[in-house]
Amino acid sequence: MRPKSVETIARYIHIAGKLQRTIIVNQGKFPELQHLQDKIINIPIDRTQPNPFLNHLEKICQLLKDNSHTYIVRHLHYNFNKDVEALAEDRELLDLNYYLNYIE
Repeated sequence: MRPKSVETIARYIHIAGKLQRTIIVNQGKFPELQHLQDKIINIPIDRTQPNPFLNHLEKICQLLKDNSHTYIVRHLHYNFNKDVEALAEDRELLDLNYYLNYIE
């Protein structure tokens, strides 16, 4: 069995990767996602925190919440927040490939 810290890092990478894939796939249709991506990139990982990876995801979550002026960003925030909460509470992550699911 992997140590807890390794498990947290693996889950962090999964969540961050899912967010990145969501933005890349959808930024052409929803330009506000590119603007958010630029802000997300500038959020540092604070290694002084007890759980720096969870803290980093929580900061991204707050950024999404603060910028949820459109349905797309609210939907993205809602699903992303579910995974961040699951990481914090050691529960299963959402079984989604992307944080945005919509009908074209």
